[in-house]
Amino acid sequence: ADARVPLDVRGLDDATRLFVGFDRVCATRAGGTPVCFSARRTEPGVGPAAAELGLDADRLAPRGIPALAAKAGHVSFFDRSGHAPVSGIRGAVAIDASYASACAARRGADVACWQWDQGALEGELHGKPIAIRPKTIAGTRDAIDVAMYGRACALLSSGKIACFRPEDAAATLVPGVDDATQLAAAGLAQCALHRGGQVSCWGSIGAGGEAFHGDGKVAGIEGAVSVGVASYHACVVLRSGKVRCWGSNEGGKLGRHELAHSDAPVDVALPAPDSR
Repeated sequence: ADARVPLDVRGLDDATRLFVGFDRVCATRAGGTPVCFSARRTEPGVGPAAAELGLDADRLAPRGIPALAAKAGHVSFFDRSGHAPVSGIRGAVAIDASYASACAARRGADVACWQWDQGALEGELHGKPIAIRPKTIAGTRDAIDVAMYGRACALLSSGKIACFRPEDAAATLVPGVDDATQLAAAGLAQCALHRGGQVSCWGSIGAGGEAFHGDGKVAGIEGAVSVGVASYHACVVLRSGKVRCWGSNEGGKLGRHELAHSDAPVDVALPAPDSR
């Protein structure tokens, strides 16, 4: 069942970072191994339960099928059956995936991307290394983050962002963005968090939503510390602790039951900390 208001995740009170997939969300934790929980299978009025993954990781890519995790430069596939290391990727500092494609930002090297056969890996993640054939993308050397959903983008150490399609040999810089500190992508949109707390987006967010191109700073966003993008909506966390979202409210994505959608960012009505 969909929740029209935010619900607490059971068994997760020390999350340090969230990684959102298609139907599940994963989190790194301050006091234990990473966990994942369903984004859909929620009892009415009851938040989902978190389950430990059984492997250590500080980066997760739950949109992959199977999903991916990274730790100390190494990358692994994982699903409910188990996990297995990816052979052919070293020095990974960030990863992202979408269905059967993934990219890794690598220390001292260009971004590497690869694809796989979902059916061939099903039930095969039992510790044996999985060999891949990565493709490097020129113009992405020393990227510190990567985000993909069809089109992919890399956040460079300079603060610039370089984007590319899977078939491209080289990436193209996004105009007007040279001080980015975070990158997010999903659906037809990508967004960047600027050092000063503003957010720029390019592409299209939300059914009938506003399209942003190049230096398209989102009005109504100041003091942001994090940005996230889904297929039909986007959200930011502000320095004040508030959350603002825009796009489609299907399934309660904006946390505001009275809205169908919003092209402008709106405050999400979060539960009080003592309401659990």
